[in-house]
Amino acid sequence: MTAWLRGNRWGLALVIPALLLALAANSLRLQLFWWTYKPHVATSGVQGKPVHFAEDFDDFDGHWHRALDLTVTSVTTVAAPRDPDGKPIDDARTPAEAQWVKVSMHVAASPTAVLFGCRLSLLDASGRETEYTDGNLVDSDYLPISPCIPDAHQGPVSGGPKAQGDAVEAGPRPAAYDVDAYVLTARGFRPTAVRLQWTPPRYVQIALPTT
Repeated sequence: MTAWLRGNRWGLALVIPALLLALAANSLRLQLFWWTYKPHVATSGVQGKPVHFAEDFDDFDGHWHRALDLTVTSVTTVAAPRDPDGKPIDDARTPAEAQWVKVSMHVAASPTAVLFGCRLSLLDASGRETEYTDGNLVDSDYLPISPCIPDAHQGPVSGGPKAQGDAVEAGPRPAAYDVDAYVLTARGFRPTAVRLQWTPPRYVQIALPTT
């Protein structure tokens, strides 16, 4: 073995650096791949003031543009979520050591804009993030899949003509509306920002007042 190493030491001296460079290149490609799917292009705002958010996106029907004005009006801890009529949702049980945080928003956007599929999360001062989950994960049929749109009139799910026509037939989404989203968090979680996103890497982040 020692003789083999002596006989091949110059070849190994070339192979090992090349191997290390290949591993580094693969690692960089992997990081760049995941980077495109991580939120890192922010549109920032503060609670109580409208912020304009816009992005281009692709779906199964083509390439489209999305634009809206978002105002986070309040973020409060509540005992339980309520349905659109204001009644408590009985089957939205609160696990031990958990709490509900209500995020109230005002949204203005064209009724033809695709707002379906939004993701909402809360962040705290230490960077912890708690994401909104729909009723399938909290034993409730009343929490909507997309927390940024009214459940009764969600609007189109795509920019394509069929989806647009289906949305109009179902009843167009209002051009401006108020909506509440209920996020289940750990007890004592103190949100400092609300994040809303559709297509990475862009997102809108609203800073909450500190107390």
